[in-house]
Amino acid sequence: MRPCALLTLLPIVTTFAVGSASIPAADHPGRADSVSAESVKRLIDDLDSDDRTVREAAVRRLVNFGPAVLPLLPPPERLPNSAVAATVRRIRLELERRQARESVAPSTVTLAETASLERIAEEIAKQTGNGVEISSLSEDVRNRRLSVAWDAATFWTAIEDIINRLGLAWQIDSAQKAVILRPRQPESRNPIAVETNSVYHVAIGEAAVRDIAGETGGRLLRVSLELTAEPRLRPLFLRFEGQHLAARANGRELEPFSPRSKKEIPFGEGGSRVGFTWDFRLPKDIDLASFDLKATATVETAASSERIAFTRLEQAAGTARRRGGVTVTLAEVELEPEAENRGRGRIVAAISYDTGGPAFESHRTWIYHNRAWLEAADGGRVDFAGSTVRLERNGAVAVEYRFDRLPGDAADLTFVYEAPTLLINVPVDIDLADVPLTNAQTEEKAP
Repeated sequence: MRPCALLTLLPIVTTFAVGSASIPAADHPGRADSVSAESVKRLIDDLDSDDRTVREAAVRRLVNFGPAVLPLLPPPERLPNSAVAATVRRIRLELERRQARESVAPSTVTLAETASLERIAEEIAKQTGNGVEISSLSEDVRNRRLSVAWDAATFWTAIEDIINRLGLAWQIDSAQKAVILRPRQPESRNPIAVETNSVYHVAIGEAAVRDIAGETGGRLLRVSLELTAEPRLRPLFLRFEGQHLAARANGRELEPFSPRSKKEIPFGEGGSRVGFTWDFRLPKDIDLASFDLKATATVETAASSERIAFTRLEQAAGTARRRGGVTVTLAEVELEPEAENRGRGRIVAAISYDTGGPAFESHRTWIYHNRAWLEAADGGRVDFAGSTVRLERNGAVAVEYRFDRLPGDAADLTFVYEAPTLLINVPVDIDLADVPLTNAQTEEKAP
């Protein structure tokens, strides 16, 4: 196949007022009507009506379905009528953004029964979308019966309840999008304080008083924290400012050590946990035993991953697919299948996000790890053998994927790219009271 020239990558500015009319508000926000393929097809047909009232009613009904209707909406690029395609594109964008926002809300568990740990773990996974792996535990522990009474408890609240009652510990397996429950080691230390009421688990590992190097009699309170996302999420980086940190001890406010500081800390590709420290100046006359901590931070999160598929690859070079805030364009396509199943190929995919800017540029390596593969007509999958970054621009990259051992008929292959559709700043509000110290004042100098 003849490749097309590599396309220029520019962030795309999204507006909801495509065409002559904007999407009407839903009659019952957050409530979806019963969704069926037949009803969706009828409403899509109504979008082509000559009667404006019929068209607007169809849009309203589709929006009222909520994100549950997204799998049933036809791809806009496959609709023959350009006006209908534009309307469907607007509806998809609105619902994809709503789905992305909903996906970063804390998942919850409602369960009131006495059951085995195995049964409870299955129910948590079913209700939250987070895996709960217990295979490393003994059969006796897996069959241990617990009485729980959770009413919309957050995922992390449920996990903390289990491990505290059974003397377990947990760790994250990002590849499986799961929490692994395991026996607690005798030498392991529990956090001195945790907060579990959001989509992020906040744990304070240490809080110590230290001298400030170069300041006679100067002291500070150093607080070490860990932030862990629900396993189903894909956090990118934590952002906070010194002015949004507050500690209080003995009825007095403690000043942040660097009130004008601004920090961005990446989670790392595939990471769900990030560690960091916050420092506060400690007046000489405070005899500190415990303190209160309040802070506000945000986590840039890649939300609502979606499968973006390209068929008819022999004609697909230059084809673009837009979902939510991401556009994927096949800039080059070369496939050379062979009868002996030893064919080779390469595809250059240009990925452009609406979100750009310095913060995006500093932490965009996660884009290189979005999943991509070729799919045969029989469902067989061909993973790429290697990849190379071809081009980088603000808010966008182009990646070349190389494939080996392609099946014989290229016409039946589909290129699938899986990407989060929106980058969202998720607020993290921390409010912990009576946090104890992990040590008394030491002679160690703070850097």
